[in-house]
Amino acid sequence: INSTGNNIYEEAMNWNISNPNNFSFNWTYNLPSDGTYKWNAFGSDTGGNVNWSMNGNYTIIIDTTSPSISIPIPTNNTNYSNINLDINYTTSDVNGLSSCWYSNDTYTLNITLASCSTNITTVTWEQGVHNVRVYANDTSGNINSSSVNFLIDTQAPVITINEPQAKNYANNNTIYLNYSSKDTNSNVDSCWYNVRVLPTLYYAISNTTLTNCQNITFSLAGGDYNYNLTLFSNDTLNNIKYSSVLFG
Repeated sequence: INSTGNNIYEEAMNWNISNPNNFSFNWTYNLPSDGTYKWNAFGSDTGGNVNWSMNGNYTIIIDTTSPSISIPIPTNNTNYSNINLDINYTTSDVNGLSSCWYSNDTYTLNITLASCSTNITTVTWEQGVHNVRVYANDTSGNINSSSVNFLIDTQAPVITINEPQAKNYANNNTIYLNYSSKDTNSNVDSCWYNVRVLPTLYYAISNTTLTNCQNITFSLAGGDYNYNLTLFSNDTLNNIKYSSVLFG
């Protein structure tokens, strides 16, 4: 037996053969490591006749190493607002790949990919957390896998304005802005508001950031005016929502 041109095993055996026209034997050898090996058999009889096996060298490939596989896109444990997010993976094997497939979330269904160069590009992801695992096996049946977790969020925060209410106020010197902004999937990132005079839409208060999305008090010029307050909020994926209230 030789590997890369170097003999690693050679043995001579002698048998007394009762039936010279029909002879076979089994032979066992433990190969030292993964690799490609070639072997042949040589025979001679008592009359000095010699011959190699008729089919020449035989090749044995020992492969106990699984394919390498990784998922570079998307980034693990990251939030996305793209419901058509692609899953790009890379896989390779020294002796050749056989097939690739993937499962997601509950792992109750395996989806076979057309080839091991086919990325996952046809899934429309629902809102929420997803876990995708991609598998690859080689021509020797060795299997490896890699997984990625990500969150899909296209929903903006939910805004509730408690104050001011849709009514007339006797004193515009101190008006409470009391509100809440909540997001189910991602974190609320920022909040801001403006106040316009109706019907001219003149800005009584231009866009103003609310630090840490806190409640505040503000004042407006006196007089018999109607106002439109608009409150905005976005999440960490920049899904934006707004809510308005009319008051006087």
